Amino acid sequence: MILLDTHVWLWLLHDPSQLSSQAQAAIDSEEPQSGLLVSAISAWEIAIKFRREKTNVTLAD
Repeated sequence: MILLDTHVWLWLLHDPSQLSSQAQAAIDSEEPQSGLLVSAISAWEIAIKFRREKTNVTLAD
């Protein structure tokens, strides 16, 4: 089980090339077992940054 940090979660979703090969291998190993977790605080952090326009994450239509 892996708890993803906010920036790692965003990289995984939007730009996986930012992840090191070691991080990607760990994620690939845990993901099929539902072993990836994201803290509720990460969603809050993204919402706050998005509201303040401090992130370049775009929302899907």
